[in-house]
Amino acid sequence: MDSRATLKDVDLQAHYDLMFELFASPGWKRFVEEAERFAGGVNQIGRLQDDKGLYFAKGQMDVLGWIIRNQEMTEKAYEVLLQQDAMPDATDESGE
Repeated sequence: MDSRATLKDVDLQAHYDLMFELFASPGWKRFVEEAERFAGGVNQIGRLQDDKGLYFAKGQMDVLGWIIRNQEMTEKAYEVLLQQDAMPDATDESGE
């Protein structure tokens, strides 16, 4: 049995459908723009007073980066799944 993710999985396809619907919305675009602006303010090392502030800012940047890159990462993952689904299964070739 093939354990790789596949878009033939109804729940996984539904997940991607919802994500692409979200990315197409004006609200998502505005949210990402605001996250990008906020990231510019967080990424000012000169304002940090100690190592705790540095680690806090790093955590903020990690989360903001995830938000900002989420659409791109989701689209790339979807493309990989589409390519995998287009390839024949190894079990199909062996006749099992």
